[in-house]
Amino acid sequence: MKLLSRISILIAFGIVILLTPVLSSCSKEADSASLTDEYIYPVTPGTEQWLELGSHDEMLKVCQIPTDVLNEISTRGLIETVLKYPLSSDYLAYSSTQQGFEKVVAQFNGLSELLNRPDAPQELLIKYQEMNPGAINKKWNNLQRSEFFFSFLNIERLLAQHMILARLNNDEINNLISEAITKVDIKKQHENFFGWLGIEYSAWLVGRSLEHLGYPPLVERISTRPSVRFFLVNGSSSDEELRDELLLLGRQYLAEQ
Repeated sequence: MKLLSRISILIAFGIVILLTPVLSSCSKEADSASLTDEYIYPVTPGTEQWLELGSHDEMLKVCQIPTDVLNEISTRGLIETVLKYPLSSDYLAYSSTQQGFEKVVAQFNGLSELLNRPDAPQELLIKYQEMNPGAINKKWNNLQRSEFFFSFLNIERLLAQHMILARLNNDEINNLISEAITKVDIKKQHENFFGWLGIEYSAWLVGRSLEHLGYPPLVERISTRPSVRFFLVNGSSSDEELRDELLLLGRQYLAEQ
């Protein structure tokens, strides 16, 4: 059932990419102008050039960041670039969140470069704190709505990676948990927009953060309940109660600090 739901989201996003006219290109360039060195993808969904690409391999090719740009771009600019990856739907094309992430790392040089940046964990946290899931604009077209939705999935998926969490200190992870709890509360106020997937990613981020802290109540659940261990490893679960339980543990942990 959950796999079918993921496929439905993927199909819906694909339809948006194919049918949205070139409404976002000008606004995208204007928004990017305020960012000093964010890379602007030369071909993006919603453009005639994108529609002319004959295969997924061609899409992958045009989304790669030139080596000279990768060598010069700031970590903050790289984060902005990665969050706007035109093929973000590829993350959902696999049976689990973690598997999708690993596949995209292997095919997108911007993401693999970001993971290797020494300051990526701290810069990702700062970016995450700046993002407001309630800043939904009713005037957005479908592509702009999709980009906003995926920006939260993309950054929470990144922050939930073990190699990112391992390079944050305890105070930073505390701030991360607090931020994720705040954001999930806002997402629930816009449930028609973020749906179950938006909640799932926040719960996964909280759960993995608590796991890195060795929070005893979670450690006990991991050792005795395979469903908890499976969710933390894979990032996918059809159990709404489990997601709520992890978020509750996050609130409990913060109250104890």
